[in-house]
Amino acid sequence: MNDEFNSSHLPEISLPTSEFNPACQIDEAFGGRLPADRAAKKAARQGKKKKKKALKVLLVTSAVAATAVTAGPLPFFEEEIAELWSEIEHGEHERHHRDSEDGEFADYWFPSLSNLEPNGYAEGWGVMDEDYIILYDDEGRTSIHLNEAWADENYNPDGIEGCRYDPDTNTLYLEDFTGTNLEANLMGNGFTISLSGENHLDSLTVWGWYYGGSVLITGEGSLYINKDKSGEVGLTLMAEDSESCLMIDSDVKLEVWGKEAAIKVIASTMEDRQIFYMDPLKLNQGKRKMYTGGDEDYYTVVTPLGKPSTHVKFS
Repeated sequence: MNDEFNSSHLPEISLPTSEFNPACQIDEAFGGRLPADRAAKKAARQGKKKKKKALKVLLVTSAVAATAVTAGPLPFFEEEIAELWSEIEHGEHERHHRDSEDGEFADYWFPSLSNLEPNGYAEGWGVMDEDYIILYDDEGRTSIHLNEAWADENYNPDGIEGCRYDPDTNTLYLEDFTGTNLEANLMGNGFTISLSGENHLDSLTVWGWYYGGSVLITGEGSLYINKDKSGEVGLTLMAEDSESCLMIDSDVKLEVWGKEAAIKVIASTMEDRQIFYMDPLKLNQGKRKMYTGGDEDYYTVVTPLGKPSTHVKFS
């Protein structure tokens, strides 16, 4: 029997620390872009989880230490501590998400991306001068934003009713808007669509071309894409070998249809995931996954049978 507990074999445990700045969108400590109005809530939630884990370690180590005083070190002790340490050290990824009953999970923050501004330098291609936002149908087009090198008679920088672009924030505002096909090109990874009221589009396509073609859909409104199910794909990110992804903010209601697939993210260089949606949103029609069937590979939402979902809803 040991007269005292010898803790020399215990691993030193130091919990990771971080601070949130609610006023900014880039959080260096967590490597992600977090909407400013959710940062304070996120900080509180993370703080509670850290305290719980720290308490758990303290309780277990104290209990084992007390046992060791009377009975000596237990054979499972080091393994137990190692498991707890692994959970703390490597469990950051799990703490970013909220698991749901079907295994799909929402995100707690968006990825931190480079190339946020429109029309930047693309490796091997230079600056393309081809950034634009265009609404088009069979009768023609309206250019809501157009690089001055390409300005023409279709350019309407003031936008149209319910649809306007703010170049200072790289944000397209839709307010109770019904349009046809919306296409954006080389708007960078900071391109944002802000929703108010109920909005409808026949399709949404964003191009990246080696630079950046992400889109963040935010606001407190809703967006329905290809609701009549006439198009093959409702929402397409043609990343074109750029670090591009789709991001859906917490208060948005987004519903997309497509004959072939509701959503496609094609040729993005991002690993792991390329579609993000913010807690507490739920994805109701499948799981996010790379689809490798057919003529091309693309990241999408798949059904339990592994096929691309033709109706996807975030709400």
